[in-house]
Amino acid sequence: MDEDSVRAALEPAAAAPAPPARVDIAAARRRGRGALRRRAGLTGGSAVAAVAAVAVAVTGAGPFGSHPGRPAAPGRHAGIAPPRRFSPLTTYASFGWLPPGESLGGGQMSPVMEYLTAGPHGTAAWSLTVYTAGRCQPGIRRLARQIRRHRQASLVCAFGRSGGWTGPISGFAPRVGRSTAFWTAQHGSLAWQFARDSWAVLSLPRGRAARSEAVAIARRVRYGAVAARPVEFPVQLTGMPAASAVGYTYFVADAGRLRASEYSLAEPRPYPPGFTTNLTKRRDTCDMYPDGQSRRETINGYRVVVDRLRAERGNPAVRQVCATDVAGLFIFVSTYGRTRPDAVSLFAHHLRVLGPDPANWTTRPLS
Repeated sequence: MDEDSVRAALEPAAAAPAPPARVDIAAARRRGRGALRRRAGLTGGSAVAAVAAVAVAVTGAGPFGSHPGRPAAPGRHAGIAPPRRFSPLTTYASFGWLPPGESLGGGQMSPVMEYLTAGPHGTAAWSLTVYTAGRCQPGIRRLARQIRRHRQASLVCAFGRSGGWTGPISGFAPRVGRSTAFWTAQHGSLAWQFARDSWAVLSLPRGRAARSEAVAIARRVRYGAVAARPVEFPVQLTGMPAASAVGYTYFVADAGRLRASEYSLAEPRPYPPGFTTNLTKRRDTCDMYPDGQSRRETINGYRVVVDRLRAERGNPAVRQVCATDVAGLFIFVSTYGRTRPDAVSLFAHHLRVLGPDPANWTTRPLS
């Protein structure tokens, strides 16, 4: 599965916690996302700008799946501390077991939720969303009472000001660990608490009678330190303010590693700088806007397209740098309004390119 296919599987979740994706800066995001979709000739609907055409088939136990002969032991939910905040740089959850021939494709991480996809050859057949404590309501006891009394209820999980997810609960499912579990309408998802006030939701493949497999997957999801897996970055930002931090990250499973492909800084709000870093493909292009808003330039010896898009309809002005081949990487940088340093300065003076070789990648995107 290539990076755009995985990305297409994650975009609905991505739209919520990632501030730039929620804001209607049509010109900025249309250019970036349009170019990425064209990289695979797809129009799918989700987001993990992922690795170049690498499908990781897992045949034994490891971070992306386990041997089908004997799945990993189920987690003991009672011993898991309720998570208050996730790291956008290290996974909190992982698939301890997947059906034979299926593996992790990619994911998204933000402080309030983590989203993973998996399926045959890394496709997005399954999607697992894990929420920090207190994000989902009502509590498990109240939800169970509503189902028993009214035979219907809804689980509502909030991402914050940027939106949330609502699942109409249709009935009880087999227990997951020590937790009562629930099916959503039409058995589209399985929901359970993996820790106190902390919910996980597993979406099933479309058109598949996969309920028994869903329960098996859910019972073997790993959490916390045993699931921790760092994301690696093919570029590094240098000379940034000391308070700079990554706000959210999309990654792809790439030859046994988790490679960051799209991410943003946490500040300045509500329009933090955004970055896309993928492996170069022959069909990569950079769009040219009319009316002199786009210019071809050379920065640090690399041919790039610089977009200076005017403010419109209440949205701020946008600065973008697009480069189809920077030492083997496709790089796209966006900044908004009066953000400093802007996209051109970031690319020219703060972006350390590590290249496509995994041996050179870093788990520290800011130095």
